[in-house]
Amino acid sequence: MRVSYRKLWILCAQQDISKAELRKRAGLAPATFTKLRRDQEVNLSVLIRIAGVLDCAARSMRAGGRLWMEIGAGQSEAVRALCAARPLGNVEILRDYAGHPRVVCAVKRGL
Repeated sequence: MRVSYRKLWILCAQQDISKAELRKRAGLAPATFTKLRRDQEVNLSVLIRIAGVLDCAARSMRAGGRLWMEIGAGQSEAVRALCAARPLGNVEILRDYAGHPRVVCAVKRGL
């Protein structure tokens, strides 16, 4: 599957955040940021940090909208905490066939 971060760069431009500023504010290593610029896959934790800087996931959702994320081993509680710190509730962690936490679903709170 091909990865594209084109919409990320558009969002940065809309919020008047340069790529250098995004890298600094998200605390990303230069090598990790190079992967983003080259449309290569990065860890979920990187995308979560970027979303935190841009405050994009919850803000762009309607109340009652659902956010689905695939997670890796050991990430479920950290993602649950990140969702709780935003206007996201009803966080549900779904397990794969092997019984490992695999997908997080959160619902945006509000009217």
